[in-house]
Amino acid sequence: MNSERYPAYHCIDFRIDRRFIFDTKNLVIFFDIVNIYNRVNIWSSNYNDYDTRDRVLKYKTLPVGGVSIEFWILINNLLYLKMKFMKNFKLQSDRIIIGVLYLLMFAGGLWHVLGVFQTLMRFLAAPLLIVLSILVFGVTYKNISDKRTRNFLLLWAMFVIIGSFFIEWLGVKTDRIFGQYVYGETLKPILFEVPIAIGFAWLCMLLTSASVVQRILLRFSDFNMLVQGISISLLMVLFDIIMEPAAVKLGYWIWLSESIPIQNFFAWFVVSLLFALIGLRIGSFKQKLPTIVFHAYFAQLIYFVMVILK
Repeated sequence: MNSERYPAYHCIDFRIDRRFIFDTKNLVIFFDIVNIYNRVNIWSSNYNDYDTRDRVLKYKTLPVGGVSIEFWILINNLLYLKMKFMKNFKLQSDRIIIGVLYLLMFAGGLWHVLGVFQTLMRFLAAPLLIVLSILVFGVTYKNISDKRTRNFLLLWAMFVIIGSFFIEWLGVKTDRIFGQYVYGETLKPILFEVPIAIGFAWLCMLLTSASVVQRILLRFSDFNMLVQGISISLLMVLFDIIMEPAAVKLGYWIWLSESIPIQNFFAWFVVSLLFALIGLRIGSFKQKLPTIVFHAYFAQLIYFVMVILK
């Protein structure tokens, strides 16, 4: 059993071809020489009834030439269908997410107007804010194809979250940045008198404001970086003007002055401009931000407007 083995097998084949590529097919002209140095190689053995065997040899030197046609219609159609399916799937999933986002914000505003589920709403306020920020950042991060830009975006997002938290802490401690205010008990958990969710809120508002500006300023990337940054900051201030009275009603924070100080909006503009310019400098907004990010801006505004109108 297994007492014999085939002799060593070796040969050299040579082939040259010329390929002509068309839209739906390729034309290939080829010339092939099999077993150039005419090596005698055993391919297999056939055993007969008399306990003998016949050796089956592989080709000796064999020149072959010809023409072949490769049809790509089916492959191209399959690739096209796959791309179309993925595009439609992404479009449909984006529409579902956008619809759910508007539905949740509208439902939250309606519940506040009707005065129902208030305990639940206060409990979910900070977690939902963090989840929304992660969603906005996640789709933005995924939308960027360049790995280096994605890494810069991640670093920028961490800088915004930590930096804005520090600025808010400094503002609460000194009353010199935004004015005199303290945070309420709604946005728990709270660390050093500042809700953890606040840093995420800044990130979310910066990304959504940038997305709106990209669609307002046609050829956004052609504008000067300072113009881009100022535009984003103005959208941030507009958002804050609508949010401030609603946030007070919701117990997010409490102003110790009789009215919301102008200093607050000026500080919002300056801080937003700083973060926006850094983001623009590292290329975070070169690529058009996803549609979900754009709609997140207005979905939140709808919620705050409904709270104000109660």
